[in-house]
Amino acid sequence: GRVRKLRDAAERGDQTRIAGLAHSLRGSSATFGATALTALCLELETAYADPEETLRLAELFDAELQRVSDVLLAERRPALRPSAMEGT
Repeated sequence: GRVRKLRDAAERGDQTRIAGLAHSLRGSSATFGATALTALCLELETAYADPEETLRLAELFDAELQRVSDVLLAERRPALRPSAMEGT
């Protein structure tokens, strides 16, 4: 999705695409309350002119996205267990 497109744009040095994708991802991150991810997106929006910095931020973004995904899945799992459905 957008994360892969961000990485591809960073590798190509496509500054316009990086800024647009980072802006979109920032909005999505803010919706979930992922403040560190939102901050990384803002940095990507403003640092995209430096290809090395963009790739470094993209790596940090990937790691933070994985952490946020893990937290969201952990929060969701109890609600998905059959035992959570018992008694309803």
